[in-house]
Amino acid sequence: MICAFCESMLPVIICPPAVCAACEEEVSRRALGKTEVVHLTDVYIIFEYQGLIRDLIGRSKIKNDPVALGFLLRFARQYAVEKLIEFDNPDTLICPAPASLWGRVRGRFDVAEMFARACFPRATFLTGRGIGGPFRGKRAGRNSMPAPSRLKRIKSLLNSMNSIRSSAILDRISLAKRILVVDDVMTSGFTMRTQIDQLKGLGAQSIYGLVIATPCRSESFFKHGLKGGISDDHGKL
Repeated sequence: MICAFCESMLPVIICPPAVCAACEEEVSRRALGKTEVVHLTDVYIIFEYQGLIRDLIGRSKIKNDPVALGFLLRFARQYAVEKLIEFDNPDTLICPAPASLWGRVRGRFDVAEMFARACFPRATFLTGRGIGGPFRGKRAGRNSMPAPSRLKRIKSLLNSMNSIRSSAILDRISLAKRILVVDDVMTSGFTMRTQIDQLKGLGAQSIYGLVIATPCRSESFFKHGLKGGISDDHGKL
């Protein structure tokens, strides 16, 4: 049997595809299990976005590789099991980050939503309908701080969102005991911060975040002027 990722030989025959001990160790090295504070909200980060984890996310999002997606979900659940237990209940409202237009047009896996649904089967989900709406046109990998003209357009879209908010959605958000925003990769923190802003504007009281991976250091956050919303406080939520 050959490892599904590094293609080294495994000592036993296993079906379905498996990974070798070296790849398992690589995943363990990338586990961060830390909390960043984004816009006064605790965001739990599972992995460093490097090495095998980055490869798994890329193959899942770009190549629609079901094997890579399966292992990514397995590893994420394995290293965030305590978080999953805490939020896997009907009192939690899950808001996966919206898929990009680039991914939806090409029929790519929506990794954030698939991860959330695999990890929180008993939770309540809120997708689409205004949550993260302004980001549905962004291209994959282009979630850095926009230029002033683009930022002005996003603010205009945010102001016009009243037309697509229904009373049912407002009630679900305002009555939720806690809301969990889930994303696959947090690069600049801009999408997460804006989604948190939207939820707070809709009456959300208790908001948390969960991200599969982020760059090891936080320079990207500070580079885009979000220093006031980010801290280096680590630990469990």
